[in-house]
Amino acid sequence: MTLRFAANLNFLFGESSTSIAERIRKAHIYGFKAVEIPYPEHEVDDVVKATNETGICVSLINIALDKTRDDLKFGSASIPGEEILFKKQLDKTIEFATLVNCKNVFGH
Repeated sequence: MTLRFAANLNFLFGESSTSIAERIRKAHIYGFKAVEIPYPEHEVDDVVKATNETGICVSLINIALDKTRDDLKFGSASIPGEEILFKKQLDKTIEFATLVNCKNVFGH
């Protein structure tokens, strides 16, 4: 059996950069073929560029979050009354996922 690993950039390489694009480049340098990333709120273009430059696969994207509200810091999927917000965040994440050819989105 062959195991395949993806670098979870929510946790890895944060000591060297807060930029998701830079973490992708670092994961590539360390030999990872795939990464899991949070939704890159302010660096969509940079992340697309980093994936194109490195050829690294984005295997999973965490859904975009509303970081302006403390009660939603872990997501809106299970919060009654926040269905419209969740749908908006999901649509935004799927649009980005299409740009980096990612087929997996984690919603919370």
